[in-house]
Amino acid sequence: IFIVFVGPDCPTSTMHTQEMTSTQMTTPDMTTSPPTASPSYRLPTSLLPVHYTVRLRPDLYSKIPANFSTPGSVKILMNCTENTNNITLHINKITYDNSSVKVFDSDGKSLTVSMISENKELQFLIIHVTPGLMAGNMYTLEMSFTAALVDDLAGLYYSTFDRNGTTM
Repeated sequence: IFIVFVGPDCPTSTMHTQEMTSTQMTTPDMTTSPPTASPSYRLPTSLLPVHYTVRLRPDLYSKIPANFSTPGSVKILMNCTENTNNITLHINKITYDNSSVKVFDSDGKSLTVSMISENKELQFLIIHVTPGLMAGNMYTLEMSFTAALVDDLAGLYYSTFDRNGTTM
């Protein structure tokens, strides 16, 4: 789902996007390309989460488990450690409401969400904002989402067991 229950001490809980570029080095005698780097699934360190408020409302009332879902919302207070124009989150099996994505500065002033994109391979949600986020300032991201609630043992999932011949 989101990496949400992680404290500020954990370096893997940071948010931002990383630009990946490839350059060619040319000398009079040869041309070489740098080795291809494997994709980084870690979030960059331009934004460090300070506090999460997560609301989850798992819906387990359908008679068909494939219809189970978890509507929710998240509010993330972040410390900006270097200038950036986007916020990147890990996202997997999440449907988010574009209209609910909001970013605020420490005075509560709303920043413009200029674009929302996804990197499906890395499972990133990238929220582009204007004006950019400035190092040394605090920002808050708010958004609503719905997550699939499945039995794949990843994230928030459901499980069943048998009791006296009845599946619970």
